Amino acid sequence: MVPDAEILCILCEALTALDIGEYTVKVNHRKILDGIFELAGVPAHKTRAISSSVDKLDKASLRYDENNGTD
Repeated sequence: MVPDAEILCILCEALTALDIGEYTVKVNHRKILDGIFELAGVPAHKTRAISSSVDKLDKASLRYDENNGTD
């Protein structure tokens, strides 16, 4: 995962150097989410179902934004 983090760092440096203003970088990485669930004490046999629900929430949020004319 270190190369992934380095790419994100380069991306942020480039966007900052371009002075495009405020931006948000969203990361969707199953292993990071699994680690968060583990730290939160979620039983391993429930992580897939919960991950699926989290993915659906994110997609529902995107549809909501699109329908309301926001970015």
